[in-house]
Amino acid sequence: MPHQLLVFDSTPGSPWLTWPSLQRWSRAVTISTANWFPWPFGVTQCIWGFILTVKVFAGWCVGREAAGAFALRVIDDENFETREARRLYLYSKEDDLITSDDIEMYIAESRQKGYQIRVEMFEGSGHVGHMRMHP
Repeated sequence: MPHQLLVFDSTPGSPWLTWPSLQRWSRAVTISTANWFPWPFGVTQCIWGFILTVKVFAGWCVGREAAGAFALRVIDDENFETREARRLYLYSKEDDLITSDDIEMYIAESRQKGYQIRVEMFEGSGHVGHMRMHP
């Protein structure tokens, strides 16, 4: 679909399973499901960490591309995304789910590839919380 702008709000993050990313991913899932279970938050996070690890490993075993890796690939693929669309990156260093280092790396890559970039870094807001905190 034709468009003039692609907005990245607190994204993209690293699609690769590492110990720090597993901690962030499992925390993200736990935040939305912890109230379903009677045990402590940490127990739920460990369970989700295990489930995510099994899911990633199973996908790797059958050769399935991770969703995050697919997303990163297609945002630079001209079959899916036009080079004429501007890119707006909204993020915060205080985001505890997607690191600002990951986002800044993708900003640099987009600039290097010739995309028109605008960056808005917010202070004090968490993951996708910029507009709520800074209306």
